[in-house]
Amino acid sequence: MVLSYPSFVDGKSRDLMCIAKEAAQRILELRGDVIALYLAGSVARGDATPTSDIDLGAIISQREHSEVLKPPLFIKGVQVSCRLIPRMRLMDIRRIWLEDPILPFQILESIRLYDPEDILLRFKQRLEAFFKDKHLFKERIKRCLGFAEERGREVLEYLGHGISEERGVASLLYAILYGIGPAILMKAEVPPSQRRFLLRLEEACEVLDEPHLYRKVLQILGLENVSETWALGAPSILEELHKKTSYTLFRFCKPLYHKGINWLDRRTLDYVKAGAMELSVIGKHAAAVFCCMPLGARCLDLVEESAHYLPMNLRLEILIGFRRLFDLLKVDTEEILERAMRLKEVIQMFPKSL
Repeated sequence: MVLSYPSFVDGKSRDLMCIAKEAAQRILELRGDVIALYLAGSVARGDATPTSDIDLGAIISQREHSEVLKPPLFIKGVQVSCRLIPRMRLMDIRRIWLEDPILPFQILESIRLYDPEDILLRFKQRLEAFFKDKHLFKERIKRCLGFAEERGREVLEYLGHGISEERGVASLLYAILYGIGPAILMKAEVPPSQRRFLLRLEEACEVLDEPHLYRKVLQILGLENVSETWALGAPSILEELHKKTSYTLFRFCKPLYHKGINWLDRRTLDYVKAGAMELSVIGKHAAAVFCCMPLGARCLDLVEESAHYLPMNLRLEILIGFRRLFDLLKVDTEEILERAMRLKEVIQMFPKSL
């Protein structure tokens, strides 16, 4: 096999590139259906931090849905995540461009590690053409806003039926993470980041000269006034929530435990905590708390999906942990509804503002 290996990296990036190369070789040995491999994320961009992980993508020949390699690889203490993408899926580039919030950016910024048939090269060239098409560009942003709008309706539905304030808040998070956020990042041509998502969003709003958008996002998330105490305590709160979720699902609902194994792995928790602590150290308190929120929301999703199988006391403990992480202990339904209305305002003003 032939693995291309960029020579421009040094220091920490060089170490991570070596690990990425080793991980690629392992994946090629583990799966005989891999026809291309690429490196994405902070290592590919050259802005990796001391606690960065490695994001790989593998194009596979099998006709199946996209998924992630389970469990993730760990090489020299570094987590290596690998997204498995069927080759047939790449045939529908328009659908990927319009519906996938991550993959187009990943491939556009990626480094090819293994591509003997130039599959990635050709796909990347087609994506670049899509990026320059104004009609498709606007349609992708419209899809992102549509996703955010659906999550906003979920909030009203959850609260209107008295189902769960926690689920309503999680829907607001997903509206920003997979809707409003990607739309802003795309318009500003700022690449997304898993742990530093909020920093990227702030940067994008500065590029667009629309700082009020960032302030509104913080309001929707309840992060407009994050204290240092909250930021420093969030990783420990997340750890407690994560442990309780893992134990409860493993004990009472193993199918869902295995379904969420990538989220429930201890090393995933450590990766998120390290990112949050890095952000706290540089005074980015809102970004530090937000770094913890998606993993906390995934814990909630798994617990709510398995609610019928779980003892009520353990489920309530997990819900309280979620509320502590999101600082909801003193937040009532009315305030969550106000956040949902702010989301609606952002969606409505977005085309005019940008």
